[in-house]
Amino acid sequence: MNGEMYQISSLVASTKQALKQKSKINYKMTSYEHSVTFDCLHKDKAVRSPFNNVEEWYKQALKRKLTEVKFLTPAEVQDRHLLAFAGARRNLLTCFYKDGEVTYLMPTWTFNTGKKGWDIHYVENRWENPQQEKPVFPDNTENFAKVLREIAQLADDIECDNFGYLFRQAEQVLTGESPKASGIEIPLPQKHLNMFYAASSADVFGGMGSWNDSPWGMARDKNLSEKYEQLSSELYKQIVGVVLYAVNEW
Repeated sequence: MNGEMYQISSLVASTKQALKQKSKINYKMTSYEHSVTFDCLHKDKAVRSPFNNVEEWYKQALKRKLTEVKFLTPAEVQDRHLLAFAGARRNLLTCFYKDGEVTYLMPTWTFNTGKKGWDIHYVENRWENPQQEKPVFPDNTENFAKVLREIAQLADDIECDNFGYLFRQAEQVLTGESPKASGIEIPLPQKHLNMFYAASSADVFGGMGSWNDSPWGMARDKNLSEKYEQLSSELYKQIVGVVLYAVNEW
């Protein structure tokens, strides 16, 4: 999975867990993260205060009576090839407070060459005229499983057996036929964790060596470009949908 989506999913899930358990937040940084910092709004002022890590941010959010968080991101992108680059996805950490205020924090990723890791900086903004109801995301397991089967067959048809195997493995994890693999350390209920792992495995959109690379040309050579585009777009849409459900709805 794209590291940006994984990071914000982990942050949202860790925050939800801490809110539910009324405990300290237990956020685990990945190996590619050097720092996670925040510029947050004061409750009644149009200024921001800096916080040096997730724990500091969460403490001030509790003082402001944070009640819920949601991960928001678009289900469609104009150019899937851009997903290989930092900042290609518009990811938002949305915060809901007891007094009705809604804010969103948008991350900026900067590579720290000296530390050989990413500095992730969130800036908070007020959501003007927010919807009265919090967003709710449906369980799209069936649609996700369907596109995984269809795109696995396409991978076979264009002789990309490695991708076909990957898509089938993702479906087996999604449906509980295969145990989840290691490497996912996000605090989610088991069903949601399986869904998140399946989405992570099937997120093959990137640069060289990805589903955006050779398979695109191989589909074209076999006159399957239209099917490739249709199924690739649907796969991305369903990946985003299953992540939003897995991370937000528990």
